[in-house]
Amino acid sequence: MLGAGDCGLGIVAQSQMDPRMRVRPNPTEVERAAKLLVEAKMPLMIVGDEIYKTKAADKAIQLAEMLGMAVTQFRQIHANFPETHPLWVGYVPGGSTNALAFPKNVDVVINVGNKLQHAGVNPIVPRGPKFIDLRIDYNSMGNIIATEVPLVADVAYGLDDLIAAIAGLMTNDLREKAAERSDEIRRFSQQARIPRAQIVNNPEWDNSPLIADRLTWEVAQFADKDAIVIQEAGASAMHSFDFNPLGGRELFFYYGGHLGSGIGTSAGVKLARPKQQVICLVGDGSFIFGPTALWNMARLQLPVIVIVYNNHAYSGPHSRIVSNVPGGRMVQTGQFYTEYLGRPDMNMASIAKGFGVDGEVVDSARQLRAALGRARAASVEGKPYLIDAQVARRGVGWTDKPWLPAVTV
Repeated sequence: MLGAGDCGLGIVAQSQMDPRMRVRPNPTEVERAAKLLVEAKMPLMIVGDEIYKTKAADKAIQLAEMLGMAVTQFRQIHANFPETHPLWVGYVPGGSTNALAFPKNVDVVINVGNKLQHAGVNPIVPRGPKFIDLRIDYNSMGNIIATEVPLVADVAYGLDDLIAAIAGLMTNDLREKAAERSDEIRRFSQQARIPRAQIVNNPEWDNSPLIADRLTWEVAQFADKDAIVIQEAGASAMHSFDFNPLGGRELFFYYGGHLGSGIGTSAGVKLARPKQQVICLVGDGSFIFGPTALWNMARLQLPVIVIVYNNHAYSGPHSRIVSNVPGGRMVQTGQFYTEYLGRPDMNMASIAKGFGVDGEVVDSARQLRAALGRARAASVEGKPYLIDAQVARRGVGWTDKPWLPAVTV
């Protein structure tokens, strides 16, 4: 039988548990990629999570600035490039880089560490532009996207080698062209930020229940400058946070195609990063799939701030039904079988209290700001806190009292 003195507890350094393959790219392929990039008229860089994992965001910035290259990202877990950088042109809004508002005349695309997981039949990088793929995840290289130059490497090492190769090819003429591109991209980025700032002029801005954009904006004003935001409020746009992997706010975006990971992820992130504010944004549908980590937060005294976007509905499935089957019976009759989560409404603050976490329900901006203040005070005391924010349902087919199927037992 083991006694109390027979067991020990230790903390293992992360460097001893990191299985990354630290390999450099093929030098010949690096030279080919460098030549394509310096000769490109409008190159585009896609960034991905391997940049975050290798702490290579500064190198990605250096490459983009050398070439005057626009930067975007296809859906990943993290934000891998500063969103306020003048070369940032926003996230890919659809399934292809063709959906970007700018640039439209791309002739070379380089992917740096993005999985490029396809959700449709069309390739993320369309036929036409030359494609350079730099990442350690080689299994899917060339499977869907025609690849001109494959660079299998740790992206930090790959970026180092590529930057060095490009530096050896740059001439004064090429630097001038890169500067001109930078100015063009900067002008677009500045113009693109103008409509984003107009969000506060929404005529529903002061409504109660809150609109989702107001809730997000208020949380962004509240969040610490280096807060870590876990996002599982899938139907809500993540604006106003200005994520920045270089010491700014960080993003953990749910990515598995399932619901219920947000609360547990938040607890794990707080354990790993105890000195940073951790805010979990979660939809009501996602929350009820996996609230049990609230108990872990209470037991381990993990001061996570959980904010539930509670519109008493599955907005994601609802929107997909409306979009994909607009002529279907549910859309035509307004009788949606699967999406409404009301009557009776679920009280997420009461659920949290059942797990030992204090919380409250809010339905206006004034109440929300006061609740965020109490959440911060709870964090100072080492306690988690949950805010059940009542959010208005928006979109085709919603009414104040949605239809329910008549079911009797």
